Amino acid sequence: MSIGQLVEVDLDLRGTVNGAALRCAGRSRGMFGDGDISCVVRARQEVPRGMDISLLSYVVLTGQPSMSRMTEGAVNPFIGTGGVYEAVRTLDLGEHGHLSTAYRVEPAGEDRLRAVFQVDGEVDVPRLVSIAPTIETWTPVAPGRIDGQFVMVWTGRDGERVRGKTDTSYVLPTEEGIPGQQFREIRINIAATDDELRQTEHIVLFSPALLEQTLHSAPAPIDSLKDIVLA
Repeated sequence: MSIGQLVEVDLDLRGTVNGAALRCAGRSRGMFGDGDISCVVRARQEVPRGMDISLLSYVVLTGQPSMSRMTEGAVNPFIGTGGVYEAVRTLDLGEHGHLSTAYRVEPAGEDRLRAVFQVDGEVDVPRLVSIAPTIETWTPVAPGRIDGQFVMVWTGRDGERVRGKTDTSYVLPTEEGIPGQQFREIRINIAATDDELRQTEHIVLFSPALLEQTLHSAPAPIDSLKDIVLA
């Protein structure tokens, strides 16, 4: 699979949340390197009490990094693997609980992938209606291994904000990695019922150099401190 190729992904989500079984299925689609991704996920049985199906946004589409739009200077090793990789992502919701998801993305035929998620944890959240934009930081840790962190903020139907901190360990079937820290801007729209989530995203992958060029945010050189002498 290559940049610009339209790919569909079959989604299989299962696990145990609040002591009850979670079982969902769906489909997502997008083009490698394009940035626009969409999905529909539906529960196959009643969603566990205290769980809102929109919490799955933290992993369902943000788990397709091969479809991130790349800016100049950014490196995306997930395209070279055809979108295939494994990961574990945790979500710390503070007083609202926690989730942990182990998942893998694997080939499923021509222009098709399959993503399998095992979601477990304890949560208690209100009905969630929107998600604020966020930025994930990618850090290389070894060949074929990347760590990611971002914060998601959902707004509940009652106006309450539910904040979740995520940590992800990505494992790619390759020695290819990234040359240094990179970032993904993630913007998400959702519409959900008790048992169905419809979601669109736009994700942009960029390097620190882009921030320096756009925001002129580079710090002053250390030599600028040479006139400061401490006693």
